[in-house]
Amino acid sequence: MKNSYQLIEPEFLNKLDNRFSVFDFAIINFIVDVLRKEETIISLPIKVDVVIANYNGKYPTIGIHYEDESIGNVEDVILNLIKKCMTDYPLGNFYEYLLLNQDRLHEEFKGLGSVPNVT
Repeated sequence: MKNSYQLIEPEFLNKLDNRFSVFDFAIINFIVDVLRKEETIISLPIKVDVVIANYNGKYPTIGIHYEDESIGNVEDVILNLIKKCMTDYPLGNFYEYLLLNQDRLHEEFKGLGSVPNVT
């Protein structure tokens, strides 16, 4: 998996039924921001990004860029950290993130205008 991407699609993304709002987009970005600050992620030769997947329509999801294939698949590690993020982070953290990043998120979301399932 050297220099390759892996898509990580947490269970909650499946519940969104491929109709993404700016709020859903913000949640994915918040999770990626939290993941990037986790010591476990920092210690691994990977990069975590929001990427646009194209499977039964285009939609934003979480992408892992592997810089070293010797670490193996980190999907379970990522999914466990996402579950931790969804249960352990107070709503206030997400709200603060929205306030600090609302202009950037709005512009990036508007840039997804060609994505048919984004509302």
